[in-house]
Amino acid sequence: MYDLVIVGAGAIGLYLARLCKEFDVVVLDKNKFIGKHTCSGLYSTNLQKFLDIKNEWIENKVNAAILHSPKGNKIQLKKGNIAAFVIDRDKMEEALAEGVSVKLGVKVENIEIKKDKAVLKTNTGNIESKMIVGCDGAHSVVAKHFGVRPKEIVNGLIALTEEKDYNDFVELWFNKDFVKDGFLWKIPRGERTEYGLLGKNAQFKTLEDFFGIKNYEKRFGFIPIGPAEKTYFERTLLMGNAVGITKPWSGGGILYGLTCAQIASRVIHKAIKENDFSEKALKEYEIEWKKMIMKSINYGLVFRKLYKISGNNKIEFFFKVLGKAGLNRLDMDYPAVDLLS
Repeated sequence: MYDLVIVGAGAIGLYLARLCKEFDVVVLDKNKFIGKHTCSGLYSTNLQKFLDIKNEWIENKVNAAILHSPKGNKIQLKKGNIAAFVIDRDKMEEALAEGVSVKLGVKVENIEIKKDKAVLKTNTGNIESKMIVGCDGAHSVVAKHFGVRPKEIVNGLIALTEEKDYNDFVELWFNKDFVKDGFLWKIPRGERTEYGLLGKNAQFKTLEDFFGIKNYEKRFGFIPIGPAEKTYFERTLLMGNAVGITKPWSGGGILYGLTCAQIASRVIHKAIKENDFSEKALKEYEIEWKKMIMKSINYGLVFRKLYKISGNNKIEFFFKVLGKAGLNRLDMDYPAVDLLS
C-alpha cells in the first residue's frame, strides 16, 4: 500500500510528488506520455519562486502585453525587465518527472474510501493508498467521485505554426464578434508562433479566420474557471484544474496550482506522520490556499461576470478607462489585488 497516490501527471501533480518524496508516492496518468497539454506556457517570473527554471525550457522572454479593443484601440502593459517566460511545458514536465515514480496508461475508473485506506480501481487493477490527491484536470475522476466540479468549464484552443517570432511582447484581442466570453491571443515562442482562443464555444475555424492561418498543430483542452465548493475529503485532497483553482480572467492555473501543492505537501506530511486522514485534519489545506489566493480569484470572477454581459461598446469604454490607469505595475498572477488595493 502506498502512502500517497497522485492522480494526474501534469506539472502540479509531479511537483507535489517531488515535495513528498520522503514517502512512498506514485503518480498515475491515463495518458501514455508526459506533456502535450493545451497550456500556453506563458508564466510570470513568479515561477522562479517554485522551480529552478532550466534554460532549455525557455523558448522566449517577454516584457510587455498589447491589448486590442474591438475597434483596434490598444493598451500596452510594459515592465522595465522580464515580465514572463515562454516555457516549453512538455520539457518542463519531463524534467519534473525525473526521479518520480510515474505509471502511465493507468486510468482511474472508480474510487472507494474505506476506514483504513483508499482503493483506486483502474484499468490495470486495484491500487491501495493511505491518501490520494486529485490533479487530473477539468473532468477529474477524483472530484467526480466526491460530487464536486468547477463552476464553469470552457474550451482552450492552441494553434502552433512554424513561424519564427522572437518579439518581446504578447498580444491579446477582446472582441465579442469572435468570442462572447473570452479572448484571442498571439504568443511569440521563438522558433514557433502560438495562436490561441479561450471561450465556451471556441472553435479552430475562428482562429483560422481571425489570424488567417492554415497549416498548424492543434492542441485542445478544457479550462475550468471558478473553484468547487469543497477541495478536501476523507483521505483526499483536490487541486488545480480538478477543482477550478485557476485565474478567472485567463484560465491559467500553474502558479496557483504550485501554491496549492506547497500547502498540500505540508498537510500531507502531517497527516501521514500522525496517521490522521480525517476531513478535520485535511481541512487545513483549504483554509490555507483560500487565505493565499481566494481574494484574487473572487475579484477575477467578478471581472469575468462583468465581461460576459458587456458588449463591444462597453469594452471600448473599459479600454479608455484602463488606458489612463497606469497598469504597468500589475502582477499578471494577482492583477486585481494590485489594481484594487
